[in-house]
Amino acid sequence: MNSFESLGTALAGRYVIERELGRGGMASFYRYSTIVLPAATPPDVAQDIVADRPAVFTLVLEKRDGDWKTVHTHVSELGPPARN
Repeated sequence: MNSFESLGTALAGRYVIERELGRGGMASFYRYSTIVLPAATPPDVAQDIVADRPAVFTLVLEKRDGDWKTVHTHVSELGPPARN
């Protein structure tokens, strides 16, 4: 199993990895998607929500003892473009 496959296994059910964006000496970068809702969102409301607010998600993983471990996450919502 290569790194991309093992990463996909570690994230199964939480994120959809769309493609690899790039690779460096210390990290690999992937485009992925997911829908994030507050835990208290009622199921009937959650089904009607459409992801219309783009956001940037940062997920930092390290491979320890042969398994991928999440070491940091961060979500930044993207608002309207800045105006001068």
